[in-house]
Amino acid sequence: MQRRTHPSPRGLVLALAALCLAPSAAAGADKPAYGLSVEVTLSPKAAALLAEKHEAITVSAMYLGRPVPSKKSEAAPDGTIALGSEDLTLPASGGRAVVTGTHVVTGRVKWVKSLQISINVYSARHSSPDNLLDCDAFQDAIANVHGKTIPIHCKLIDET
Repeated sequence: MQRRTHPSPRGLVLALAALCLAPSAAAGADKPAYGLSVEVTLSPKAAALLAEKHEAITVSAMYLGRPVPSKKSEAAPDGTIALGSEDLTLPASGGRAVVTGTHVVTGRVKWVKSLQISINVYSARHSSPDNLLDCDAFQDAIANVHGKTIPIHCKLIDET
């Protein structure tokens, strides 16, 4: 009787299926998702001025939360604990920014009651020391919005 040293084709198929269905640390299956997208749109006047000035747009995402009772001493004066931030740059025309969530201090997420994300959008200040844009602000629990696209509309600060 000859001994088989290689798995049968059926065995290979079953092994591959098991690998595909098993959670994978390399794929990040053991990490919570903190990412989302931000879709920035501009009023016609804002788009024209930013293009004229060769200005960019900054999307700033900050992760924070109110502390659990045992971590109140760790809170900032505003009563929150900062858990990381991410700044992204878009062209003058706006568009989609992908906030990855990779900057979240995951070891401190348990320090807060509900992990929140706060998004602010402003001109990148390449052509002017002052912000030129008046943009929607956004804040919500990351559990409500991870994986979604958040619309943010901007106009010029002096635009009515």
